Amino acid sequence: MQFNPFLLRRRYARIVVVVVVVVVVVAATAWGLLAGVSRHELRDLAFKLQHVFSLEKLGGRLPRGVLFYGPPGTGKTQAAMSLAAASGCAFLKTTGAELLANPSSWNQLIKDARDVRPAIVFIDEADDVLRDRRMSGVAVVTNRVLTTIDGADGRVRDVLYIAATNHPDSLDSAAIRGGRFEQQIRIDAARSRGLQAGRPRFVRQSTARLSENPRPCGSKASGAAFEEIRASQRQ
Repeated sequence: MQFNPFLLRRRYARIVVVVVVVVVVVAATAWGLLAGVSRHELRDLAFKLQHVFSLEKLGGRLPRGVLFYGPPGTGKTQAAMSLAAASGCAFLKTTGAELLANPSSWNQLIKDARDVRPAIVFIDEADDVLRDRRMSGVAVVTNRVLTTIDGADGRVRDVLYIAATNHPDSLDSAAIRGGRFEQQIRIDAARSRGLQAGRPRFVRQSTARLSENPRPCGSKASGAAFEEIRASQRQ
């Protein structure tokens, strides 16, 4: 069979499109399963991200950093992905453990964010790196993250920093003061009404078998964690 580079390019382009669509669908589904208050706050943030410079002309502003907190498994990462998808931002992710293992990776991450902005820089398990510096032993890394958010290397208005944690009470108080992770959003799994409101969209995005025989899961999964909700949807 003769090699055809043009056919290969077309196939590759189709694969890229499918991957992008899957990422957006998963992110949108995650947003639909969030509790009402956090969902509204995310929509407000998405609007601000889309109109950063116009907002500043009117006297408003985008927060420099946002803290997502809540029980494990409630979809904090998915919520951040949804926010990026809704606002048209690039999504760059790291974890507290990765930053501790390789502190210089933070500088590269920020460089990448500035190159592709507007962007969201997401720090998962942030308590590893933002823990109270009096007891953490990683103050150098913590200081580097906080000074970046302060704008020590120049403020970039359309880069939003989001930290996620299951233990907000363990964070350094300086990390959540004004001008840093100043806005805190509790991410909870949706209650029954929220689940039923988001469910039809999820069914349409699932397999044919699920669409043919959908089962209500509101009462069963009320207040459950995000992964448990999705598991019950698949049954």
